[in-house]
Amino acid sequence: MGKVVMAIIVTIVSLFLIRGGLPTLGIILIVAFIVGSIFGKKKSGKTKKCQYCANDIKYEAIVCQYCSRQL
Repeated sequence: MGKVVMAIIVTIVSLFLIRGGLPTLGIILIVAFIVGSIFGKKKSGKTKKCQYCANDIKYEAIVCQYCSRQL
């Protein structure tokens, strides 16, 4: 969801800047978004919240990696 909103914002801003005579800044925003999408932090797999410390942990975990409590 966050990437979709970011893509819409970048598209609107870059179109505005390109039409306003600043195409270089628009291109920089587009490239920054692409690089961020490729190298950004990705969540993989299902997660759940630890019932003791409320941090996100892997669904299959039996011990919380943050508070070391058994789940």
